Amino acid sequence: MSGGWRAELDGYTRALAGAFIFGIPLVMTMEMWWVGTHLEPLKLAGLLAFGFAANLALVHVSGFKDKDRTLVSDLEQALEAVAVGAAAATIVLLVLDRIGPGHPLHASVGLIVVQTIPLSIGASFANAILRPAEGTDSAGPGRSPWRESVFDLGATAVGAVFLSFSIAPTEEIPMLAAELSLAHLAALIALSLVVGYAIVFESRFGRYEQRRAQQGPFQDPIGETALSYVVSLAIAFVALVLFDQLGAADPVHEMVTETIVLGFPATIGGAASRALI
Repeated sequence: MSGGWRAELDGYTRALAGAFIFGIPLVMTMEMWWVGTHLEPLKLAGLLAFGFAANLALVHVSGFKDKDRTLVSDLEQALEAVAVGAAAATIVLLVLDRIGPGHPLHASVGLIVVQTIPLSIGASFANAILRPAEGTDSAGPGRSPWRESVFDLGATAVGAVFLSFSIAPTEEIPMLAAELSLAHLAALIALSLVVGYAIVFESRFGRYEQRRAQQGPFQDPIGETALSYVVSLAIAFVALVLFDQLGAADPVHEMVTETIVLGFPATIGGAASRALI
């Protein structure tokens, strides 16, 4: 892949990763769903304009991608950030069954617009603040493979706790778990794994070159992603038990579905922690 296309792809991958990291708590908020389905078209347009202005300010400061700083390029990059946010919102809302063929079109559009704002700002923020600087990813002495694995699992647990404990007490988790079909749950598992992998290994946050060069039983990208997802699910389950969302008398399928739903933000938090620490 040519350098230009590689840089372009890196920018979009980093933007999508940032959208999920910073915007996912609001995506899983019932009040945001309600607002999206009830706001008038004029107010939705105002929200979209506000989101575009916020992204324009961010890309003007740092740049969504490496381009010359002109008004035209700033406008273009702000529009791209909004598009990334809209794409991320559409994917998550489809997987969570908030939009789709069985939902009214106007409500689906409203939901996408409302969720685009925090997700697009997260995309711009990631590229503005978390973009790797040239020459900052020296490999250094490194740790042994087993110590590196333990470090990664610890970082995963910290990030998973941070996000899952802020969402676990809410009513959205059992509500989503009760409404999602098996196909949606399978899609949510796949999305969790893909986003977790992208944040750590494709977004070029933190020590990405060193991470790709690590050796060990759980240090290859696929193995680390799978193991970290298991850890995130365990953290999600513990959070649900501690916040009295699950108990010993609850059916097994309810425990599994709620854990998978909360495992999505837990996985994002764990991946962000591994990538940035």
